[in-house]
Amino acid sequence: MGFQELEHRLTWEHPTHLYLKKAKADQVAFGTAGAHRSALAGLVDLTVGETR
Repeated sequence: MGFQELEHRLTWEHPTHLYLKKAKADQVAFGTAGAHRSALAGLVDLTVGETR
């Protein structure tokens, strides 16, 4: 087994794992979906969960 093949085996990640890592990084950087919903609800005078 050559070095490049070994390196590929050690660093390979499934696309789903990469998606989850990106989603978690985005959550840390930009806040949770719930926080965004609450902020938006406050801007349009709704409480979270309320419907019109």
